[in-house]
Amino acid sequence: MKPVDSPHSETGCTHLLSARVVGAQEWWCIGGRMIVVSKGIIRRSRNSVFATQSGQDINVSSVYGHIVVATGAVYCATKHAVRAISEGLRQEVKGYNIRVTTISPGAVQTELTSHITEPGLAEAVTEVVNDIGVPAGTMSRMVAFAIAQPDDVDVSEILFRPTVQQQ
Repeated sequence: MKPVDSPHSETGCTHLLSARVVGAQEWWCIGGRMIVVSKGIIRRSRNSVFATQSGQDINVSSVYGHIVVATGAVYCATKHAVRAISEGLRQEVKGYNIRVTTISPGAVQTELTSHITEPGLAEAVTEVVNDIGVPAGTMSRMVAFAIAQPDDVDVSEILFRPTVQQQ
């Protein structure tokens, strides 16, 4: 199994906020912080994989990088951005023996729900994740699957979620 050059690049935070609760300034502050993190993907990926001209870059998006939900517009936008940045990077580096994978998990039992700031929403999301979320080890298996492929196979994207998850 090859080493991962950019292991588990998590972009964005779990900011789920209702537009009726926050103003435009708060939206832009949150969005700006997430965009700065997204810019970090590009910088980090460029430095590690271009230096060796081989390797594997793994970026983490979310099921919400494929859909948009109320209270999650900015979060969903950053997760869509992770996918777009990753796909652009994949196209740029395909001639250098570099593979780029985006993994988009659904409900996974992690501490991410502790970052939700809207009253009541954190508790509701935590309850859902505790009820239907897959164990965190599922993410590790997805990473291992992408890495284990032969050199001539690039697993560009993995979208997974609990079988019972609606979205």
